[in-house]
Amino acid sequence: MFAVIGNMMYTVYMNGFYEAGRDRGHGIEVFESEGIKPHFHAQVEILCVTAGEVSVTINGVTERVSAGGICVSGSYDVHGYIMETDGVGIVLLFPLEYLRKYFVHTKDRVITRHVLYEKSIFTDIMALIALYNNHKDDENKLFEEGWCNTVLGVLFDALGFASSGVGGEVELIRAVFTYIREHYDEDLTLTSISKEFGYNPYHFSRLFNRFTNFRLKQYINSVRLEVALDKLKNGESVTDAAFNSGFNSMRTFYRDFTEFYGSTPQNYVRRQKGVDKKSRDK
Repeated sequence: MFAVIGNMMYTVYMNGFYEAGRDRGHGIEVFESEGIKPHFHAQVEILCVTAGEVSVTINGVTERVSAGGICVSGSYDVHGYIMETDGVGIVLLFPLEYLRKYFVHTKDRVITRHVLYEKSIFTDIMALIALYNNHKDDENKLFEEGWCNTVLGVLFDALGFASSGVGGEVELIRAVFTYIREHYDEDLTLTSISKEFGYNPYHFSRLFNRFTNFRLKQYINSVRLEVALDKLKNGESVTDAAFNSGFNSMRTFYRDFTEFYGSTPQNYVRRQKGVDKKSRDK
């Protein structure tokens, strides 16, 4: 996945949990998504599907969104994307400092209509994306804030809003994401996590799967893989990176890493170092 922030392009590996770092000091982000595990943050996030289909899950509801569709995730909505064959989507993220007027208008309400299919709105949003790309190097704060307000203003009347009685399930999933991130190197199981949150394992498993489209173990290991990848990039050996990120079997680590990143750990890191070197040489 790549992101464009200001005049910089770089590879992005997003974590499936509360992205606290994303809520601190990020500028406008406009990038083509390759899919992302369920996560949440204070920022409003927009996905414009430009080709094919994308499987979108927001607060436990999954929908296949085809080209011309727009998905809007509000603050702290749990959301994730799976890119289907030929699926292409552009993500827009706005810094919190540019969302002040939006929050004034929404007050304590939450979005109820997350997916839009309105040709005129889609055309307008794509035109605004093109406008941003033409001016992203200007570093004009007034333009950036005005652009964010215009994008959200175009969408605002089409989105449904309701009072923020979202119930405890969304809050539970957010808490589980944070817990897994903080305890990834421990022996996390369905039994231990469901007990931590006071749920029957069977009910908890079904609830987690409905909200995330992931099996719990699959999700835990995906978080561990991202931690392991950071450790590999920082020079740890494959064995140390695997065990220090919570895996207790090298066989499981190799299998999951290859499935998740499409390459063995050694080849992936070698390829990434080659990409970084080419970027520095330009």
